[in-house]
Amino acid sequence: MWIPILVAFFGLSGVVVTQVLASRREARRLREESEREERRWRRERDARTYEARSAAYAQLVSAFEAFDMAMYSARLARLRGLDLDPADVAELREVRGKVRESFGPAVLLAPEEVRRLIQEAGEPRFRHVEALLATDADKGALRSEWDEGQRQYRLLRRHMRIDLGLDAEAVEDIDRDSAARRAKWA
Repeated sequence: MWIPILVAFFGLSGVVVTQVLASRREARRLREESEREERRWRRERDARTYEARSAAYAQLVSAFEAFDMAMYSARLARLRGLDLDPADVAELREVRGKVRESFGPAVLLAPEEVRRLIQEAGEPRFRHVEALLATDADKGALRSEWDEGQRQYRLLRRHMRIDLGLDAEAVEDIDRDSAARRAKWA
């Protein structure tokens, strides 16, 4: 009489233990699958963010380069004591607007250090344009604003390239070139 009860007890215990082990195994499998899926989504999200940041940086660099080209010819005219051509004035205003428009995506996606440098690279350029558009432009101020704008832009470009995982110019090279430009104008 005790033997069938013991057999039933061991049978029932075996079934319970098997169910517990199977549920643990299933829970572990679901957890691992969920973690794998989360890692996959994180990689995709990071890739999309990288692409968006890269595009925003490219747009900003293009706008800065166009701005520099427009400022350079206007700057040379002012340094020679000439008035700006109305077409140059219109171009300066147009590219200034494009630079301001390109700030949005870059500031939205960039890390804090790059955001700060975007502002620092833009401010001397905007001051430089205002000085170029003024009829009584001070040549010394034009040179210093240009030099400061170029230095800040190169620092910004350096940090953007580092953020994207690319090689970047050394700060020492940027400072050395800035000092050489200032010495040339002195």
